[in-house]
Amino acid sequence: MFKESRRNPVASGEVTQDQAVTFSYSLALAGQLLSAWFGTIIFFYYLGLTLLSFFYSAPPLRFKSRFPLDILSHGMFFGSMILLLPALIFGSLTTGVLLIAISIFCLSVTIELWNHIADYTSDMKARVKTTVCVLGLEKSEKTAKILSLLFPLTLVPLYYSGEYFLPFIAVTSLYLFIIAKRTIPSVLYSYANMLYGVIVVLAILSSY
Repeated sequence: MFKESRRNPVASGEVTQDQAVTFSYSLALAGQLLSAWFGTIIFFYYLGLTLLSFFYSAPPLRFKSRFPLDILSHGMFFGSMILLLPALIFGSLTTGVLLIAISIFCLSVTIELWNHIADYTSDMKARVKTTVCVLGLEKSEKTAKILSLLFPLTLVPLYYSGEYFLPFIAVTSLYLFIIAKRTIPSVLYSYANMLYGVIVVLAILSSY
């Protein structure tokens, strides 16, 4: 039976590094083989994302431990590019897609900053030069707060002339008020999931 745990399984000794590497490569290979089933374009799209993930996490590049590549690459590889690449490939790049991509980039950078803030002590001991280690806790927390407030505002043009503008403003105003008082990552994640979930639902409904 698998046990639920919030600890890094390698750092906590639950699995060895070799086991973790083997498992990771197996997942990547399985996903790559599955992507081939959907055609050449999807195969190379998945391959590109897999390589970017490798560059982000694995040595010798390991962008996640290099200032400022840690937050910039996270914002791109695990944010905006997941949306932009399919749009470019399938010719559906619009102003709306660009606005959402910018918003997701800001959100992804914010999430990475909070992750590094949580790991600040251990990263400093390991002498890892993440953005938080270089900027310091205070500046990093201020930057994370600003980005937490900024990312939904880039989507205002999407709602401005639509029937959902007032609900969007009401919910977003409540979110901004809470975050301005105290930046709570759980509130950030809940709001982001709702925000992008609504966009996906509306996009599906508009296609019918």
